[in-house]
Amino acid sequence: MHDDDADELLHKLMEDGVSIEEAYEKLKRRRSNNNRRQAAQTNGPRRKKNSPPGGLEDQVALAFAEQHAEDLRYVAAWSKWMGWTGARWHIEETLSAFDLARKLCRENDKADARTVVAVTTLARSDRRLAGTTSQWDSNPSLFNTGDE
Repeated sequence: MHDDDADELLHKLMEDGVSIEEAYEKLKRRRSNNNRRQAAQTNGPRRKKNSPPGGLEDQVALAFAEQHAEDLRYVAAWSKWMGWTGARWHIEETLSAFDLARKLCRENDKADARTVVAVTTLARSDRRLAGTTSQWDSNPSLFNTGDE
């Protein structure tokens, strides 16, 4: 805000019956907001000190994918998690992926619902966990039967 603009604003506020003190406070707040907006535009978003690139949610989602690359898949077309029992894949209907993500979030001291949802959302897109509809039942002659 230029000095001419500031003087004009002060005069307008005072004409509207605002005291000089209130007018200066409003001008100070406006300048502060303008400075923050300008800094955000030129510097981009600021990371918190010592925070990992991508944020905590991204780091936990990467750890989640690393830990569960062998036993979980997310099929986006079905909006379903698939779990490996050790013998076969099954549709996971018990929110197991959320529970596993929540445990990891607790280890990072941030297990609120927003963080757990963010972690599972990010993990769904990890290539190690991504599944496609065509990979299931690719051989119609095979059945999920036990070794009896």
